[in-house]
Amino acid sequence: MKVKVWGVRGSIPTPGEATLRYGGNTPCVQVEIPEDPQSKNRNILIFDGGSGVRPLGNEIMKSHPEDVHLNIHIFFTHVHWDHIQGLPFFVPLFRKNTMIHFYGSDAAKLEETLRLQMYPDMFPVTMDDVISHIEFHTYTDTPTQVGPVRVIRQSVHHGTPGRVAGLRAECDGQAFVYIPDVEPYDYRPDQSPPYDPDNPGEQALIKFLDHADFVIFDTMFVDENYNQFRGWGHSPAEYAVDVAARAGAKRLGLFHYSPNCCDDQVEKLEKDMSKLGKAKNIEVFGSREGMVVDLGKDSK
Repeated sequence: MKVKVWGVRGSIPTPGEATLRYGGNTPCVQVEIPEDPQSKNRNILIFDGGSGVRPLGNEIMKSHPEDVHLNIHIFFTHVHWDHIQGLPFFVPLFRKNTMIHFYGSDAAKLEETLRLQMYPDMFPVTMDDVISHIEFHTYTDTPTQVGPVRVIRQSVHHGTPGRVAGLRAECDGQAFVYIPDVEPYDYRPDQSPPYDPDNPGEQALIKFLDHADFVIFDTMFVDENYNQFRGWGHSPAEYAVDVAARAGAKRLGLFHYSPNCCDDQVEKLEKDMSKLGKAKNIEVFGSREGMVVDLGKDSK
């Protein structure tokens, strides 16, 4: 199983010279599913639909002939705008021979939100104009099977309680966990430890990360500035490194960078957290657009 990163930024797309190395698109990640390349029926697995889903959609159109039937599965962690804003520009919506499944914490609310985003006053093309067949699904406690991959959801601490999910993909003994938006329950950078690992919410999160081969995790802030943004729903990077290490994860990809951070700032974050990760026996690196992580290999 491989993971390809299409969008790494939080809140709003940030194109320009200052974000060329790591990327400026908002969250979108593809889980590349091992399948028969000769098959005329393909599964495509996507987590979130930020602006990064637009180039992903273009790549899907280029790499799949029209006679190949596509089953596209898009799992939304939540419907904050930076996680859905790329969807109107996702060209496979207008592809024949295509089935698109949308998954969210509340199927009716998800459909309402995505339709509103493409309402005539907001966008010139409506959801009723799409060509592909679309279905909406509500998350349950039962894992969702997408080809050989099993997808599991876990509620996390961000925004409306119960409406925000972390996602875990498992296949052939490998596991990838995606938690782009989450905040510690009671984080105090000036204390040691800075959070209570026995808090039920923290325990559930650590269990969800258990021995994952690769984790992508919210690192919008750092300990130094976290108190300025307490309650905004995001994590300091030091927290991400600690919970991933406690869970026995192998690799951690920093993610959901602040739109105010340029490449040099993200690079410093990567160096600092990589050093911290070594002390905690976990490989840490900055997620970059276009990066592919092979879960079958020991390092990126």
